[in-house]
Formats: sequence, structure tokens, C-alpha cells
Amino acid sequence: MTDKTPTQALEFADAKHSAGSNSTTVDERTLKQLQDEAVELGMPSEDVATFKGKAPLIATINAMKAVKAPAVDADTTPEAPKKVVTLEERANPSEEKLISAQHKQKARIMEKKLAGQTRVRFFLPKSDTEEVGVVREVATGDSIKQTYIGGAIETVQLNGFKYLIPKGAFFDVPQQVADVLSEAMAMTQKAGSDLLTSRIDPTTGRQVSAQL
Repeated sequence: MTDKTPTQALEFADAKHSAGSNSTTVDERTLKQLQDEAVELGMPSEDVATFKGKAPLIATINAMKAVKAPAVDADTTPEAPKKVVTLEERANPSEEKLISAQHKQKARIMEKKLAGQTRVRFFLPKSDTEEVGVVREVATGDSIKQTYIGGAIETVQLNGFKYLIPKGAFFDVPQQVADVLSEAMAMTQKAGSDLLTSRIDPTTGRQVSAQL
């Protein structure tokens, strides 16, 4: 099985949402149960109380679980795929300009779409070695202007438009960005769990999953 890094997971989730995926998963837990779980994961109770809906809280819980996933031994990590060199015919200048204009137009359309979406409060955990991220944002009716100030951040790219999310602090993000982050964190958590249960236990010589 091929493990995915958080960045690869974001790119994969981005592709699914850009393609218009409408799949949803129903979570039957109550808001109170979700709030209790968030507190158990280390979120301050006063921060938990600010969540009034299940969707953003579930997204935050998934993100916190992904960061808390146990590290995998170096000798059990799959070997990174080797880079394959391909020869491609270089586009002429006029074609490059046309492609660039098309990409900018797609990015602008996505920016307008995100600017008009409902905002969701999201918390993206940081690692112990990272500084709290700071991003300044000014959003109007049809545009989003962000400035990176410092610290750790994550980037979501949708149809060429890049959106910055600071780590270690609550940040209001467009609904579509929250969906991408939630799916990416869930994929990262599942990949880490599958890898841990499929590895060989050195004390027994058997797969961990076979001993559960």
C-alpha cells in the first residue's frame, strides 16, 4: 500500500472536489458527543463551545487525529517512487501565453466562487516543532486577498487559486476549502492506521493486524 503525505492527500482531495464530487458521509454522533471527543483530544473546552454545527467540528477532530497519529518506524516506510524523466515537446510562446491566460481565468473564477461561500471555522493543528501560523486576509464580495505573515501554514489549491491556512490557530475558511482539508486529514489518518496494522511485529514475526 502507498502511504500519502498530508500534502499529497491535499492534492488528491483537491482533484476530487474540483471534479465536482458530491459524495457525503453521514455522521450519527451528536454535537455533544463530538464536543466531548474534541476535549479529549486536547482542545480547550471554551474553544469547543464556539462550534455550533457538526460539520466544522468533525473536520477539526479529523485534523487533530491526523496530527496525533503515531509515527511509523523508518524501516517500515514504503520506498518513495523514483522520478521518471519524460521528454515533452515545448510549446511555442504564443501557446504558452494562451495557456497562462486560461489558467489565470480559471483561478479568478474560483476566487469569486470561494469569496461568496459560507465561512467555516477550522483548526489545523501544528507539530511541536512548528510556530503558530499567521495569515492576514481581506475578503470582499468577489475577491480574496491574503498576506503571509509568518509561522506554519498549509496551502489548498483549487483550479489554480491558492488559499493559505495558518496552523495552530482558528481560521475562518470558505466551505469548499474546509471540505478539502477535512477529506485530506481523514485520508492521512487512515493511511497511517493501515500502515501501522500491516507492518511486521519484530517480536512475533507476524503482521500486527493478524494479532488484533
